[in-house]
Amino acid sequence: MGVSAPLIENFLVGPLQMRCSVVTDSDSGDTVIIDGGDEPQRLIDWIESCQGSGPNWSTHTEVETKSIKRKVVALLNTHAHFDHSGHIPTLKKHFDVDWYLHQDDTFLQTLAKTAAVRYGIA
Repeated sequence: MGVSAPLIENFLVGPLQMRCSVVTDSDSGDTVIIDGGDEPQRLIDWIESCQGSGPNWSTHTEVETKSIKRKVVALLNTHAHFDHSGHIPTLKKHFDVDWYLHQDDTFLQTLAKTAAVRYGIA
């Protein structure tokens, strides 16, 4: 499957200002959230209605962005550090989609909450 004009929106989220990317096929509206580690309500509000504090930067103008009807089809993680995966359960429950994480990061994911507490974030 090819995407000729992807909409790529980047959000700096959480106290560590980790980058979360929301990538949408401009034609179909199929959307994936990459590294949804924090500020889930901000992401949900923007994806569903372009409301609230939008992306920090985007490949499209705001007018173009608002004309695209999105449907989240998957959650992806580059790795399982808590700032990248901490709010995956919230997003997974809200959008009712599959979550993809490399199998070698499964153990690291089990430590995410402990790591967040250690940094005073959870």
